[in-house]
Amino acid sequence: MNSPRSAQKSHSSLEIEAIDPDINTDVAREIMGWQVIEMAWASDQTVPVWHDAKGDPVMSEFSWRPDRDEAQNMQLIERMIDLGYDFDLSLKRDHAIARFVAGHRFGQSLNPDRKLAALEAALEAVRSRPESAS
Repeated sequence: MNSPRSAQKSHSSLEIEAIDPDINTDVAREIMGWQVIEMAWASDQTVPVWHDAKGDPVMSEFSWRPDRDEAQNMQLIERMIDLGYDFDLSLKRDHAIARFVAGHRFGQSLNPDRKLAALEAALEAVRSRPESAS
C-alpha cells in the first residue's frame, strides 16, 4: 500500500506495482462485510460464494474483481461513503491519487491504476487507527 508520502514520488519514478492477490478478498471481508460460504453447484461440485451480512448470496468469489470491474469498484466507493468516509480522487496524466477520510481515519494511495488506488486507500482507511488510540 502507498502511504501519503508516496505522493512525493516523481512522475518518472512511478512503476506499476504488483497487484496484491488478496486485495479483492480483503476488500470483500473488511469493507463490504462479506464472508465466503461454499454452495452446491452442478455436477456435485461446490463453489465459493460471497454472502452479505444477512447471509444472502452476492456473487461467486471468483466474480468479485473490483480491481478490474468499474461497477464493482464504484460499489466499494459507495460502501465507504455509506460507512461515513469522504472520497476524493485526483486523476493525473500518469497516476491517480485516491483518499478516504472519516474524522481521524485516513487512507491514501497513489497508483498508476485508479481502481487499485481506490482499493488501497479504502483498505488503509478502514485499517487506520486514530492517533489518540495508539
